[in-house]
Amino acid sequence: GMTISWVTKANSKSQVKFGTLTEGMTSLAEGTTTSYHFDYPQYGVYESGTIHHVQLSGLKPDTVYLYECGDFDAGKTSGSLNFRTLHAVGSKVPMHFGVVGDLGTTTDSTSTIQHVLTNPFLSMILHAGDLSYADCNQPVWDQYGVLIEDLAKMRPWMVGPRNHEIEFNSDGITFLAFVER
Repeated sequence: GMTISWVTKANSKSQVKFGTLTEGMTSLAEGTTTSYHFDYPQYGVYESGTIHHVQLSGLKPDTVYLYECGDFDAGKTSGSLNFRTLHAVGSKVPMHFGVVGDLGTTTDSTSTIQHVLTNPFLSMILHAGDLSYADCNQPVWDQYGVLIEDLAKMRPWMVGPRNHEIEFNSDGITFLAFVER
């Protein structure tokens, strides 16, 4: 399966049309939305956009899928995008994947993403933690999302949270910020 995630400014439906190159986008999946409020004295109050998650299941291995996400009833969609699923479990075919860690949102981060984008052989990205370095500054998560968008919308993106994904609110409650792709 694959989870398609995106953020919108306004509340809307979470819908994804999808299908293979040969069949076209003949399937429709609906998902869930969430949002959050963050209040931290050093950075102030932050209201997230609407965070959408739609799970696609029953996908064929090693297959290119077309997809479009958004609210089809309102006519607000992403336009046609695509990704390739990974090889079947147990396959002996070699898999090439990119590993990044401690990415952040600097000019070096942009250079890294651009470099990875030029490699057509990568089947997926494994981000081994310390994703955005937001450290409770919530708009940095938005900058990170924009930074990785071109790559994450076409390749599976798996993350492993580490210490810089730990966030605190004004009540001293710890939570783990986690980005799904």
